Amino acid sequence: MQIFDSLISWVYPPRCVACDKDQSAVLARDAARFEYPEPKVNRFLCADCMFSIGEWTPSCPSCRAPSDGGYLCGSCLEAQPSFPVSRLIAYGNYDDRKLAVAIKALKFRRLTKVAEPLGELLGERFREQIAMSDVTKRRVVLTPVPLSALRQRWRGFNQAQLLAENVGRELALPVELLARRIVHTAPQTKLTEEARKLNVANSFASITSDRYDLVVIVDDVWTTGSTTCAVAGCLREQCNEIWSLVLAA
Repeated sequence: MQIFDSLISWVYPPRCVACDKDQSAVLARDAARFEYPEPKVNRFLCADCMFSIGEWTPSCPSCRAPSDGGYLCGSCLEAQPSFPVSRLIAYGNYDDRKLAVAIKALKFRRLTKVAEPLGELLGERFREQIAMSDVTKRRVVLTPVPLSALRQRWRGFNQAQLLAENVGRELALPVELLARRIVHTAPQTKLTEEARKLNVANSFASITSDRYDLVVIVDDVWTTGSTTCAVAGCLREQCNEIWSLVLAA
């Protein structure tokens, strides 16, 4: 396997998905220091890009005003007590170019291996955010935002599922598919915020009868939060609290 990996790397030099830098020299250096497989982050994201991704700015999941830890702010708690997501945790900011390129490489270029380093980074952020909380004493489950059967077949994978599995592996947390998409909707990308809400309204259904203390919905990005909130809406009866965990917000 090591010989095969070396041959593949020689024919197709590994390049950073964010800056396109040839990673051959880095892999050769690390191969001498570590047993195979070499550290995943080095193959797909160079150190310069990984450490230059801007610091996440915690904000309220509803109004997006600055909020410690990404919790729903006091104003929104009072005005929208039924808002389904009580906390938003992200690895980086939505407008970070290098993070955006890495996410697009996973989602649209179908470079599924990129989910490994991105999932590890997201897992590190989640560990950091729950370090001072009682999460470890609660029944917690990670669940990905589901794709429709049609889009899953077309894409061949669900990027949210891949991220959730890598975060779960990093933190030894269970990953379960708790909801399914019952309506195939148009892509959200070019829709307005209000149109996004209408587009995904009543598009998901719970497929579990289990109860949890905390459900963490995993996805690649949070823009308006319409999709995650739609998933959260169908899971309210199954849990006491719902958080969102995304790469970019």
